[in-house]
Amino acid sequence: MSDDAGTAGQARAAAWKAWRSARRWTRTDGEASPVENCLPASYRVGYEGYTADAHYSSLSLAFWALALESGLEDRPVDPADHPTAWYEHFPTYRAVAHCGSVSAHVNADPARKYDVFGLADITFGLDRHLHFATPTEHIQSGKIFTVGLGLRGEPGRAPVRVVAHDDFSLRELDSNPDRGELHLAARAKGASYGMGQHERDVYVSSSMPGLTDDTYEYRCRIQLAHDEVTVLEATPHLEGYKTLLVPYLLDGGRGCTTSVSHQGNRIVFEHGPERIELVLDSDFDPILVLDHGFESRRGFAGLVRIDLTEPTAEVRYRLVVVQ
Repeated sequence: MSDDAGTAGQARAAAWKAWRSARRWTRTDGEASPVENCLPASYRVGYEGYTADAHYSSLSLAFWALALESGLEDRPVDPADHPTAWYEHFPTYRAVAHCGSVSAHVNADPARKYDVFGLADITFGLDRHLHFATPTEHIQSGKIFTVGLGLRGEPGRAPVRVVAHDDFSLRELDSNPDRGELHLAARAKGASYGMGQHERDVYVSSSMPGLTDDTYEYRCRIQLAHDEVTVLEATPHLEGYKTLLVPYLLDGGRGCTTSVSHQGNRIVFEHGPERIELVLDSDFDPILVLDHGFESRRGFAGLVRIDLTEPTAEVRYRLVVVQ
């Protein structure tokens, strides 16, 4: 416990945010789920291979018991409208930004087969369920996906080299707190973390024609506003066909599933009363929605593949809270 009033107030607000978040994951039988979905524990969705309910629940209950014994008071927590951002190099190599109810997280040094490089999380508030958060696993191959860029050597439904699967040498990781911005720059080392024998299942490949020495520069800028996040991903000096891959929550065990539709330059995700729109500045082909074979900590998941029509060096898109 801190004797500083400001620090104590921040800790209290954080504790109640955690409590509000945890209440979302109460199963239909009344049990609190220790992972971030309401699917039956026997499904093992979101669990590590070596854990069970008791491992996670006892730890979180101990934290809450200590907080209550220390005088935690129930009071509303309103999100601040002003943007903020933070980054760290060694040892975490992470960056986070927040504005209003929107948050984003970048991972510049992932643990392979567990994390993924680049934009790892986008969330839209404590009382919502539809987020683009936590890496999504393709069950058959074990490969991990997040919202991000892919490279193609030709137009149409060609094989895709997934940027997040490549091995990178970090060049830049920083933030602009006043603007709620995160910046990431890196260079691919030439060793791809590809899909291997299961690449046909998600139409991706570990190699792509047109890359000199199989390396390229990658840059990403993320800016948050109150109800939306804007992302610019680029491969400077490498203009070619681009693909945007968007894993999404399909079924979190709450009795509703996410529908995906294509309306003009928008991809619409609807989950019960929640609606998020992905808005692209570029023209793209009819989307491909893969609605089976994926899981994340949030539940069963799907993957949307969006192939841009014209060659480009950068892709700009926005994720917007509509309702």
